[in-house]
Amino acid sequence: MKSVVDVRNADRCRQSRKVWGVVALLTFGLLGATGSRQVAAGDLQVEIDLTGWATFEFFGEPGNTFLELTLNNPTSAPLRITGARWENLSYIAEGDAWREDLIITLSSSALSSDFGTYWDVQVLTDAVGPGTVAPFDGVFGQDGESLFDSGPFELLADNILHVQVYSFFPENGPDLREHLITSGRLFVTYSAIPEPSSMVLLGCAAAGGIGWGARRRWQRRRQSVLAA
Repeated sequence: MKSVVDVRNADRCRQSRKVWGVVALLTFGLLGATGSRQVAAGDLQVEIDLTGWATFEFFGEPGNTFLELTLNNPTSAPLRITGARWENLSYIAEGDAWREDLIITLSSSALSSDFGTYWDVQVLTDAVGPGTVAPFDGVFGQDGESLFDSGPFELLADNILHVQVYSFFPENGPDLREHLITSGRLFVTYSAIPEPSSMVLLGCAAAGGIGWGARRRWQRRRQSVLAA
């Protein structure tokens, strides 16, 4: 009578163990090379009090409230602004100024005007005419309208974030205030840009995970032969 016997191919097992060993080394190398750096950086956040900020003219004109903030960079990698939001923002559009003309801008330099170097947001749309705006929250690129296809951008090597408020279309004339922010806080998030070598190691680790799953499936699949 014939019986079924389970047989495992020893050569294939040894080869699989060698491959798995290389994958393990690459994975541990990834953790050692990038773990401390990337975890230390993570997604960082800064908070800015906007109370008392004012607009007078277009972007870059004297009188607009302006801030230069050096961001903490725990790595040697470049920093990228990834998001921004505001909370409890309230302001007054004075004289003939329109409420919808208040712009908050983040940029990589004081006079950034090139695409990819700034992020502008019109905090309110369709708010015609002057008046007081009740406190409200919003997010760059979602609740506020991003202008001129601006968005997340990379900072220069100095790690300085430039923040400014300005009027999109001044109505009151030279040296006359357009908007006065009476309350509000701005939260900006940023992170370090992974180095290319780190991305390669990350890809190796992902491939290792795929290889591990394939090995598990191979181990559970038994080869059967008929024995007399």
